[in-house]
Amino acid sequence: MLSYRGDDDVLTLGFVPASVASRLTALTCVIDVPGARPPVRGLALADGEVITVLELGKRGSPSAASAYLPGAEWPVPGSDRAVLCVLGNVRVALTGATVVATGVFEPLPSGGGVVWSGEAVPTLDVRALYSRAETAIWAERAVSSRPSAPPSGRGAPSSSGRPGAPSSRIPARPRTPIPPRSPGNDGDR
Repeated sequence: MLSYRGDDDVLTLGFVPASVASRLTALTCVIDVPGARPPVRGLALADGEVITVLELGKRGSPSAASAYLPGAEWPVPGSDRAVLCVLGNVRVALTGATVVATGVFEPLPSGGGVVWSGEAVPTLDVRALYSRAETAIWAERAVSSRPSAPPSGRGAPSSSGRPGAPSSRIPARPRTPIPPRSPGNDGDR
């Protein structure tokens, strides 16, 4: 169970299921990537592997996260650490949130979340968050790079005889002949 402040500065709860959340971890060598768009914060090392770091929201003040209020839950040990998530073959870290509870929770009858302290808490869709991050990265690359075209007038003559015009001619044989396979090589079978 995570608590974070969104862009509207409202405290939000989100549930990360055990099928996605692996464990809490300390990130080393956190590198902010210049130009990265939210939710991407950057890259970091976790267990010797470079992973993408996703920022959930504005982090609350550290003193508020560690202070105990009567009637409230005790802070979870390691609540200031990143949540390491596994999405198939991809591992990502969630930061910018505080872990407020761990354990087994009652599912909502309608699905899509759990009940915690009498309150409905939606499931945080980490896959969608990661997809949004990937889309932002690739969209930026698509905009910033253009396909290269041959300079005007320098293209090879086409079947129409005009330089640079598209050619529909397909060569009948490859320019470099493919050598025959040696008969004594049985290593591939």
